[in-house]
Amino acid sequence: MWEPSEFGGKRYVALPVDKLWLPDTFITEMVDEDKSPMAPYLYVHYTGKIIYGKPLRIVSSCNLNILYFPFDIQKCSFVSCEVIFCELTMKRRPLFYVVNLLIPSSFLMLTDILSFYLPTHSFDRASFKMTLMLGYSVFLLIVKDLLPNNSAGTPLIAIYFVVCLTFMAVSLIETIFIINIVHEKTNQSRAIPKWLLPSTGCEDHTSELCSSPQLLTLQSLLRKIAEDVEGIKQHLDQRSQEQGLKHEWIRIGHILDCFLQSIYVLSFVIFALTLTGTWVM
Repeated sequence: MWEPSEFGGKRYVALPVDKLWLPDTFITEMVDEDKSPMAPYLYVHYTGKIIYGKPLRIVSSCNLNILYFPFDIQKCSFVSCEVIFCELTMKRRPLFYVVNLLIPSSFLMLTDILSFYLPTHSFDRASFKMTLMLGYSVFLLIVKDLLPNNSAGTPLIAIYFVVCLTFMAVSLIETIFIINIVHEKTNQSRAIPKWLLPSTGCEDHTSELCSSPQLLTLQSLLRKIAEDVEGIKQHLDQRSQEQGLKHEWIRIGHILDCFLQSIYVLSFVIFALTLTGTWVM
């Protein structure tokens, strides 16, 4: 150390690197040869402080926790001869992944939810859901290269994609179930099970149709006219009952569809809120 006033105001001197001892700056996490350029001089300050501005090119390994991708924050530590410790914190910019992964996937899920408003007795809903599910599968094939590959763990965004695809499959199964109720049961003219009537608010009107006073009067008149007219009347009664059963099955299918839609939407909202809370925290 020296006083600058005694040496013409000189506050520091430049010395060759080989004139002073330098600490070992080898990084233990290095995975490549150190090809950093050497600085020929170092600077000695009048207070005794030594400044050596050597650039470092570090190629090191770091264990990444990709669970919260793309909202993850990574911390990588560097150790120099077990004496000098340095920690590097890296935060990913998630906007690219939000725009290209999360928003398109959310739009497809919203479209799947809105498809419940298609008519329950139409086969177009099943075709639409199958097309939507196929499109989502193609979307996953396209974006798989954007996801990090790490066998140590699965990111939450990958779990989100799998759950969304599962929701679409469940939605398609629900649609097939409703179409089977509306069409197959109607075409076969099956009677509505007794246990299903109170739960759906539907009632069997067959007894009213058969015990109507006007219908009884008509039956007595038809018996007096001819036996063949009686057969025509019975055929008309059967058609009327079949039409009544058809409308009841359609109503039951609509009620079940609304109930299953509510469960579907509620389950997805709970899942989305849980996943968002996990990402934020």
